[in-house]
Amino acid sequence: MRVYQFLESKWAICNLLHSRLKVSEIDKLNDPFEFSAFRMPSKDLEDAQRSEKQKISEFFKLLCFSEIYSDPAMWAYYGDNHKGICLGFEVSINSLIPVNYKLERLHFPHLEQLSFEDWHKQIVIPFVSTKSESWKHEKEFRMLITTNDCTHENDKFYYPFDINLKLEEVILGHRFIAEAGFEAPKLPPYAKLFRADLSTSNFAIERVEINQWPTSDA
Repeated sequence: MRVYQFLESKWAICNLLHSRLKVSEIDKLNDPFEFSAFRMPSKDLEDAQRSEKQKISEFFKLLCFSEIYSDPAMWAYYGDNHKGICLGFEVSINSLIPVNYKLERLHFPHLEQLSFEDWHKQIVIPFVSTKSESWKHEKEFRMLITTNDCTHENDKFYYPFDINLKLEEVILGHRFIAEAGFEAPKLPPYAKLFRADLSTSNFAIERVEINQWPTSDA
């Protein structure tokens, strides 16, 4: 499945140079309701949810994607007001978790004597995949990464481009400008380079394939 990640140009270029993506740490996500999918009618359930969140945070990290590149709001929020870059990856559908957007929180399951499989199904997946409906425009998919599969550098975690995360597209934002001294990263031969453009028929972002990166004097 093709999925996309929007980035400021300096971080996208850094990722391309190092063939990796920075993974998100659960306690640093931008939604304060992240991994708080369940209702908390009592102090005991609040403590249980906090404990499960901490447990999951130690074992897992996240890669977050959108299934679309054409939403101008996404370019504005995450693509540095259309000056950034959107990276497109081919990822197995079996590795992706679709986000479910809800009006209300879920009921907390019983935790007694859960097997690892049941814990993953009843706790981890709802934690990872449940967000408020106010985020539904993002059409988000997530990839759950074990901490052991990440590299750790300067207090950040990274996951390499590989067969499970295959770079296929690089889309330069509509307002992308190559700064002075810019050196274009070399892309894999199968990856295509595009420039974002404004649709002439609707309020969407389109892409136009280009043969080379713009230069700093372009």
